[in-house]
Amino acid sequence: MKNLFKLFPAFAAIAVMSLMSCGEAENEISFDRYYESIFTVNKATIAPELEDTSYMVMNMDKFELQTGDRARMVVRYYYDSNVTKFPEWTIQSVVEVIPTREIVAKDAIDEAEYNAPVLLNASSGRLYSYTMDNRPVDPIWVWNNIQNVYVHYRGISDNAQFALSVKGVKDGCVELQLHIKATASGNVKSDKLVSFDLRSLESVLTESEKASIRSYDKLKTQVFLTYLTSAGKTEVGATPACEFANPFKK
Repeated sequence: MKNLFKLFPAFAAIAVMSLMSCGEAENEISFDRYYESIFTVNKATIAPELEDTSYMVMNMDKFELQTGDRARMVVRYYYDSNVTKFPEWTIQSVVEVIPTREIVAKDAIDEAEYNAPVLLNASSGRLYSYTMDNRPVDPIWVWNNIQNVYVHYRGISDNAQFALSVKGVKDGCVELQLHIKATASGNVKSDKLVSFDLRSLESVLTESEKASIRSYDKLKTQVFLTYLTSAGKTEVGATPACEFANPFKK
C-alpha cells in the first residue's frame, strides 16, 4: 500500500483581526475588510475555524443560521471612528452550510456503489489544497472533534454521497476509509469538503476498540482514500495522521 500523501504545508492561520479598543483618538481611524472562511455559529457570535475566539455579528437575524451550524461565509470587519462607536462584524453572505456527518460501520457501505475515485493534483501527486480566505491550506484537518476531508473526485456533484467508515484501531490511531458515490459523466470532476463527527465513533467501534483508546490523552486519525493514478488505475493511499484531544478518555 502506498502512502503518497506526505506532509502538507502547515495549516495557514485564518485572517481574522482582534478587536481594537475604541477610546477617543486624535486622528480618524477606519478600516473595511472582508474575509471568506469557515465559522461556527453560537447564538449571535461566530468562531473562525482553528481559533478559540468568537466575534459578535450585528446581523445574525438576517440569515437562517442556528447555533451549532458550521458554514463557509463572507464576513465584513468595519470601523470608522467618525461613524461607528466600535468595530463591527457583519455577515455578507453564506456560501455554504457544511453538514457534519456520522461515521458509519464498514459493513454499512456498498463498495460497488461507493466507488468514485479521488483525484490527485497532477503537479504534486497529492490531494488538492483547500482554500480559505484565498489561502491554500491542508485538505485534511481535525477541529472540535470534526474530521475534515477536502477531495476532488471523478463524477458529477449532483446527488453525490460521502461516507466515512472505520478500518480499525492501532496504537491510539483510528484508521478511517472515505467512500464516495457519484455518477460518472465523461471526464467531469467535482470537489467537496466533507466533515464527520469523531464522537460518533462511540457507536461504531467495538468494545475492545473503545477500551484500547480510553487511556490516551490524544488520539490520531488517518484517512484512507481510493485514488486514481496518472496511469488511470486505482490504488489506496493514506493521509498523514491528525491528532486531537481524546473525547473518550476515562
